[in-house]
Amino acid sequence: MEGHRTLHDVERRIGQTFRATLIAVSLVSGLGAVARAQPCDDPISFQFTGLRPLAEVDLRRPPPVNLSELLRQDEQMANSPFRHHRVGATLKTDLAPQTVGTWENLPIGGRVWRLRIQTPGALWVMLGMGTFRLQRPAQCWVYNEQRVVVACFTADSVRPHGQRWTFAVPGDTAVVEIHWPPELAGQMPNVHLGAFVHGY
Repeated sequence: MEGHRTLHDVERRIGQTFRATLIAVSLVSGLGAVARAQPCDDPISFQFTGLRPLAEVDLRRPPPVNLSELLRQDEQMANSPFRHHRVGATLKTDLAPQTVGTWENLPIGGRVWRLRIQTPGALWVMLGMGTFRLQRPAQCWVYNEQRVVVACFTADSVRPHGQRWTFAVPGDTAVVEIHWPPELAGQMPNVHLGAFVHGY
């Protein structure tokens, strides 16, 4: 049942669902559309000048992926009766607004938190949030360095099991942004990035 599904269970289904994800990415890249889990505004950082440029936002690079080894394993698996179509390497991470990322004050009050996650050489990146229980009325976006927004989440996006996978982000760098309004002062976002997928 979905309510009892773990992050590990979701990871095992990535290969099965990738084709649908690739179609969504193609629409985003080719038509300029924005795939959003919930209707909400553009990222708050797009709306104001005076914030740090994206190049100065905290950047985290997980250990590099051994693509040659992955391709070798794929070739071996191709002749196995238990083969599956792997198109990305799922890696663990441990990232949360309490410990990483860049916080800045907004001229309208409240704050914005941003984090860049880069896995060099990836064709696309997906983020797995082992905890996603975003408080209302905060908003969370996922986009790439070219400002192609692939997801927008609110408290209405929270699922019973409290986890969330993003759509695939084109390129090797994903940006996560959270708008933290004044009424949430004294709290921290209940969001934790526990895994990511390096697409190849």
